Amino acid sequence: MHKCFKCGQEFEGNFCPKCGSRYEETKTCPACGTTLDYAVNFCNNCGYRFDTADKANDENRKGAVSFEFGEKFYRVTNQILKWSPCVLLLLFAVLNFVFMSLSAYSAFGMDMGSIYKITDADYKLTATVLIVVCSLTAFYALAYPLLLGKRAKAAHIIAFVMYVLVLAVSCTMHVQIKKGDWTVESATKLLIAFAVVFGVLAAVAIAADVTLTKRSKNYANAKNAIRDNSQPTFTQKAAHYIKLWYSAHKKAANGTIIGVCSAAVLCVLVFAVIIPVATNIFRVGKVAKINLGDSKEQVIKVLGEPKYGDSKSNTWQYFGKELTSLMNRQEELNKQMENLADFGQLGKLMEEQAKLDEQIAKTVDKYIAVDFDSNEKVSSVTFDAAYNKLTQYQPKEVKNVTVGNKNTVDVVDISNNSVKVQAKYTDGSYKLTTLPSNITASDFGETNGNFPSSATFSWQDNWGSYSEQVKIDESNFDFSWNYDSRDCTLTLNGNLPSKGLYNLFQIKNFPWIENNYEIKQLYLYDSVTNVTNINDLLLDGSILERIDVDNSNENYSSLHGVLFDKNKTKVIYIPQAAEGIIKDTKGNVFYNGRSISAEGGSWGTYLIFASCSSDELELPYFNDGNYGIYSNVLEKFTKLTFDSQFTDIKVDFCSSEHNKTITIVTIPTTVSSISGSIYDLDNINSVYYKGSLTDWCKFSFGGQASNPLYRGAKLYINDDLLTEL
Repeated sequence: MHKCFKCGQEFEGNFCPKCGSRYEETKTCPACGTTLDYAVNFCNNCGYRFDTADKANDENRKGAVSFEFGEKFYRVTNQILKWSPCVLLLLFAVLNFVFMSLSAYSAFGMDMGSIYKITDADYKLTATVLIVVCSLTAFYALAYPLLLGKRAKAAHIIAFVMYVLVLAVSCTMHVQIKKGDWTVESATKLLIAFAVVFGVLAAVAIAADVTLTKRSKNYANAKNAIRDNSQPTFTQKAAHYIKLWYSAHKKAANGTIIGVCSAAVLCVLVFAVIIPVATNIFRVGKVAKINLGDSKEQVIKVLGEPKYGDSKSNTWQYFGKELTSLMNRQEELNKQMENLADFGQLGKLMEEQAKLDEQIAKTVDKYIAVDFDSNEKVSSVTFDAAYNKLTQYQPKEVKNVTVGNKNTVDVVDISNNSVKVQAKYTDGSYKLTTLPSNITASDFGETNGNFPSSATFSWQDNWGSYSEQVKIDESNFDFSWNYDSRDCTLTLNGNLPSKGLYNLFQIKNFPWIENNYEIKQLYLYDSVTNVTNINDLLLDGSILERIDVDNSNENYSSLHGVLFDKNKTKVIYIPQAAEGIIKDTKGNVFYNGRSISAEGGSWGTYLIFASCSSDELELPYFNDGNYGIYSNVLEKFTKLTFDSQFTDIKVDFCSSEHNKTITIVTIPTTVSSISGSIYDLDNINSVYYKGSLTDWCKFSFGGQASNPLYRGAKLYINDDLLTEL
């Protein structure tokens, strides 16, 4: 049985038989939306009176109508104002990635590329920060729908932070581009413009919401009522279930959250810090990976292929982004002028070239130079953090210097001029090289061996002056010597020190020179590996007769007192008083008539006779038969024969008392002329010609000095004495 709340009639069913009213168990307050029992006359939430006959009810009804309007207005307006900053932020993030693919700036009419292509050290950090900011913006804008509504204020704050960051970074780029006298292109302009416009729109949305909340009581009441009585949203329900799961799996959840956060931080570090740093070659940490003696392949692994300096070049150069772009443009202009068809454009191109040269001259950028020796091994590395074409040789302020191995220097390295030096400068520059030859030493420590235990090395180069206290290491210095006065022989054993090494430590000279020992013979043991200049070892090089080498020496050998390399393919030194040598005017050395491609001694290069008979010397044919014979070569022989390859005897014989031993000369049938100075063999008494008398009569002589019969020698034709014609 139901009772009609309108007329009081009791009835069964859903409608009153007296007034026709529908039976309802609940009703909704029109003022605040609270669900109430149908029998109540007042809303227990806002006090609304359901009795329409009362005057107060008329006023409440007016309020209800006003509130209903406010509720509808809020539902539309609040959603717009609430979501506007986040929607704008999402759109802004997407647009940022589009803008950054456009041109950032141009120079001399050449597009320098998008922000993604800016890799120079001066701009890399700016571009990286901008990309990271936009990435975070997009991430937050996409993640916002999963956040609780009560966190909208936090979303608005983050949105404004993102706008400000993008605006600040974009303005910084704009200023840097302007400083370079370049043209700001669309990417930077659009980033600045949209950061301002979207920031203002978001601010207007938030300001409108705050203003309506403060100035409209009904708006504020309706806003609070709907917020307090609204049904849980999907995200709120999801958050509730997540909270329940988190409570049941708190330990595992903490680990998951920490892992996700750590992964996110790691990703940011990798893309924002690690990758830009690892790929940037213009920093000391990168350049310092190159060591002296590294190959070109090892340099490529560290710095990549050089833009300037091909694989055969002795110097590889790497320029920063700014200079590289300008130099590329310079190459383009040169090609345009080379292929110019319309000479009317020449003046314009030359004007642009002049401006470009001026720009290059005043540009400060980063620069790396790697020098290689003749064996294509690294001999020096230079990194200039503030390179300028006009000021590249000006001094820098030295930060720290390391000599050798942590300021410990090996005596052998000093002797070989291979002491490593690493210098760092306050402007971030770096240099790797060897100690120059102009170093001086002072402040010597106590002498415990051959040299002082420490010293202060001082030197200078184009970047500055240096002075470092170093320790002297003699552990590898195994040099010893002995002098035998009986035959004036000097024996050397171990690594041979340079004369300059003694002078560096204010030791005047080698001990045997200081003692005025005459050296006629020099013997090198197997441990001698670094002979450089024999003359530095001698008081008087003109009396040195021979050099002998231990057979087990892996670097040197000797033949007839002449110093060779191990395989006898290169002459290193020929003693000035050596016997049995013939000078080659073209720089070849022969022994047994075979060339050994020598590089000569103190008088050039020479012919060495390895085997001859006791009294007969056969001159080999080389250099077209054109060479000279040193005077003392012939003094042990009485007979002289020419090789059958001779057609014209061009050999010159020095006029000397040593030539007087030659009395018999044999000429092969192949010879038809003599243009050399055989006349100087002034004791010839017999000439044997292997051809016919007719051939002899056709003989051609260069003059009386070329005729062996000039001094009255007898002529034998095929061993028969010629007595008449």
